[in-house]
Amino acid sequence: MSEPESPREGVAEAITDLSEQTRNLVRTEVGAARREMWDKAKESAPGLGLAGVSLGLGMCAAASAYRLSLRALEAMTSPGIAAFLASAGYGGAAVFAGLAAARRLRDLPAPFPTDTARHGRPEPPPRTSPGHEK
Repeated sequence: MSEPESPREGVAEAITDLSEQTRNLVRTEVGAARREMWDKAKESAPGLGLAGVSLGLGMCAAASAYRLSLRALEAMTSPGIAAFLASAGYGGAAVFAGLAAARRLRDLPAPFPTDTARHGRPEPPPRTSPGHEK
């Protein structure tokens, strides 16, 4: 006949089981997050590559356009005033472009694994303020 387990052994076994289950859960969640991040990176890679090419070509065009506009302004005004007007014009355009970019970037999905985080935890209960309980 087997001896009954002591309470201490039962607690130790329960802690060991809990530890193992927690370890497995963490591995599963980390793996899911890693897969989600990799999928997001693969999905955005072609767009990021094209954005890099566009940035390089845009910089060349901007340098050329700046030189052209500066020469045109120098034909009408002194070189100092022409440089000021060109800087003010391009600086103002940069501000407006930055504001438009910020508005669009706010609408993009988060770059971290939001789906994994959302599915990994239960929804919190609705909050009630003190004194306004039903």
